[in-house]
Amino acid sequence: MDLNDFTELCWKILPISKKTVSNYRGAYRRNIAPTLGPREINSVTRREFVELLAPLAPPNRFQTLMAMRSVFREAINRELITESPVATIRSPKPLAKENLRLLLEDQ
Repeated sequence: MDLNDFTELCWKILPISKKTVSNYRGAYRRNIAPTLGPREINSVTRREFVELLAPLAPPNRFQTLMAMRSVFREAINRELITESPVATIRSPKPLAKENLRLLLEDQ
């Protein structure tokens, strides 16, 4: 099963709010789907995710990483994979609200 198909399935079944699904779906479409989406779920590596996440602003990186952690946890539950490629990727440190506002204004 490719990552795009499995991710769409996850958005329908994961026990998360509609707003969270919307946020995760947007982060996935912007940051993951164009490059890794067509790939088989068991062929995606940690290194590929690290490289895709590296240039993202911290809030976007965090949202994308949380979305992918949810997807890969579900893939493990369904025995599609044995290990999550994103489980050990460190999430960015949260920014103070003032720093976050300044960062977002610069983009």
